[in-house]
Amino acid sequence: MPLNLNKLSALGVTKTSKPGFYGDGGGLWLQVAKSGSKSWIFRFKVSGRQREMGLGGLHTVDLAKARVLARECRTLLLDGKDPIEARKAVRLADALQRSRSITFDQCAGAYINAHSSSWKNVKHAEQWQNTSQPMRRRLSARCRWRTSTQI
Repeated sequence: MPLNLNKLSALGVTKTSKPGFYGDGGGLWLQVAKSGSKSWIFRFKVSGRQREMGLGGLHTVDLAKARVLARECRTLLLDGKDPIEARKAVRLADALQRSRSITFDQCAGAYINAHSSSWKNVKHAEQWQNTSQPMRRRLSARCRWRTSTQI
């Protein structure tokens, strides 16, 4: 039985206001909430378990983009991958990359600069700077060593 795709039209999507789910085919659904907000959902099964993955609101993801995202999800399923877990893995890798881009010394310096204005005495900022400086040097050296050997 052929996969029935592209059941919805762009005009129909914008005019739909009754709460519920409206299928476009291939696991892509338009969800209309009671409040009138609209979002795209990709429904699929992995290991016999029904799952739903949000693809974004209608205000940011139009019908054409939602179809492209659903196609990518179907491709992941064909490769034996769970689209939700694949998205989590990508986000985790991005977060790890961002965290490696700042050293402990930079982070500590930014913290002191951001909070020093709320401390009651100027001396407190100097104490934070002086007491944290040796630790910042040691940890920054360690972090550079670990990062360079792990890459």
